[in-house]
Amino acid sequence: MKTKHTGFSLILSSASCILFVVLGTTSCAGAAPGRALDLVFNAADTNRDNLISVQEYHQAMQRRFEQLDQNRDGNLTRQEMEKMRANARTRLQSLRGGNLSR
Repeated sequence: MKTKHTGFSLILSSASCILFVVLGTTSCAGAAPGRALDLVFNAADTNRDNLISVQEYHQAMQRRFEQLDQNRDGNLTRQEMEKMRANARTRLQSLRGGNLSR
């Protein structure tokens, strides 16, 4: 059973979008900011009730973790995190026409 937390839901959806975009979610790449939020929110809201429960949030983060865990050992190494950061930086740079200072 889901509990509706207006502010909490907004914080979770915003945090999810930031995490997914910064961590390199391909479905958000190139999307307008509002559209990116829609993509992330809809991906996490698996039962389509326009709420992200704590369970759905954790499932979405688990899926993302599994994408980042390149050697599938259940842990993220510093190297995997650095690669993720470099990939996100490259993706952002390409979205901004090669200029990360925008």
